Amino acid sequence: MQKKRMGAILLVMCCILLGGCFSKAVKQKDYTSHGFNIKMDEGMTEKDVMSTTATFMNNEAVVTALKEEFTLLETIGLNKDSKIEDYMEVIIENNKVDSEPKEKDGIHYIEYEKAVSGKNYYYVSAFYKSDDAFWLVNFACEKTNKKEYQETFLKWAKTVTFSK
Repeated sequence: MQKKRMGAILLVMCCILLGGCFSKAVKQKDYTSHGFNIKMDEGMTEKDVMSTTATFMNNEAVVTALKEEFTLLETIGLNKDSKIEDYMEVIIENNKVDSEPKEKDGIHYIEYEKAVSGKNYYYVSAFYKSDDAFWLVNFACEKTNKKEYQETFLKWAKTVTFSK
């Protein structure tokens, strides 16, 4: 009995010292701005960025949302009857992004890397269709944090909803 108890105590101590058994759970929070709703890690701050509908960031990640109303997209051949795939194709082509469209768990997205101001960034761009618009939601972090954020960005992308 004493050996089992001692073994359990050693296991717990090793886990605490190595940080492998008891990881901190990051609290999730609902964020809303201009009809864009998303659940992400607590600690994101909303920023006012002129070229986006909504922008949230922390020290490591940035999330931007851009609403493009169907009436504005009609000049390039997109409208309320267009599919998300049509919108994705236009965005990929216009921005000359080297990425193949993907779909996972109902989320349409692309992944790519790009250098900006001398730093390399990893991006996940998710595409959505609401009642009155297409939405482009970009998730970004430095490339060195790609492993940490790759699944997190897709998890956050699954929580996106829209309201009027």
